[in-house]
Amino acid sequence: MRLFRNGVQAAESATYNGTLLAPPTASLGIGAKTDDCGSAPAAVPGYYYGKLDDLGIWGRALSPDEVFGIYQAGLSGQGLAQATAIRRIALAITKSGTQVTVRYEAGTLEWTSAVPGPWVPVSSARPPSFSTNASSAMKYFRVR
Repeated sequence: MRLFRNGVQAAESATYNGTLLAPPTASLGIGAKTDDCGSAPAAVPGYYYGKLDDLGIWGRALSPDEVFGIYQAGLSGQGLAQATAIRRIALAITKSGTQVTVRYEAGTLEWTSAVPGPWVPVSSARPPSFSTNASSAMKYFRVR
């Protein structure tokens, strides 16, 4: 089982196999800790103090990209039905001597001399890497 917070995996349990209590559980506690009978345990009552939004239950495990897509859809005011998987691309930049190498899995590599832009595609760049000579001019990279 994996736990996600704000679209990013926060925890994982290798021991949970996905099986719910058998025979079928009397209730499912969402926002409340319940015991096997479906009521709050007297010794340790547990209630979630906060807000839950766009609650969904799937019959399969979602990929991290699907979870991230749902999170991003929620940020833009969309519901679960409008959410689509968003592939996150890792970007790594290393320098060796005067050589700068940018590694990325897919997408279009862009650069700029100032973070607000304008961002320009690096015409000679192709995944999985792009190398250039280091200069005194500041350069910022991103993948789209």
